Amino acid sequence: MTQSVIVFSALFIVAICSFLFYYNNVISKFIAVLLLVLLANGVYFMFDGVKGWPTENTREVKGMLASVTIVNPTRENEGAIYVSTFP
Repeated sequence: MTQSVIVFSALFIVAICSFLFYYNNVISKFIAVLLLVLLANGVYFMFDGVKGWPTENTREVKGMLASVTIVNPTRENEGAIYVSTFP
């Protein structure tokens, strides 16, 4: 729910900024840039828990990566990616 509200408000702010950039006025362009910077910082800090590592949850190691082999596609071969792991 929160992400959808943020997305719709971001689209609304981008629409306002595009309207402000249309006019050749320095003050309206300054306001548009200020809104875009505030939007970018707001989205960045609101999604603090879903940015990836580091996370508070511990990960269970299910295996160790041994090797990765990539076979490039040719006319005779479709190509492949082989992944080898240890349990």
